[in-house]
Amino acid sequence: MMTEKIKEVFNMLEIEPDEITGDMTLEDDIGMDSQELVELHCAIEKVMGIKLPAQFIKKSMTVEELIKSIDNICEGKK
Repeated sequence: MMTEKIKEVFNMLEIEPDEITGDMTLEDDIGMDSQELVELHCAIEKVMGIKLPAQFIKKSMTVEELIKSIDNICEGKK
């Protein structure tokens, strides 16, 4: 399931996934900086086996928006 894979990604980045909710923003609530967003981008590609567009992840993006966007990309691959 998508949320389990996202939890795996956050674990890879040493971010405790159990403390993250869907309405949290990547920058303001989780505290990710630009470098960490790049690491998140790469980790998602690795775990999900997909290629994300450049500038896919935005600082103001919520976790829920991130999951929905990835889900849309994965649905397009089918």
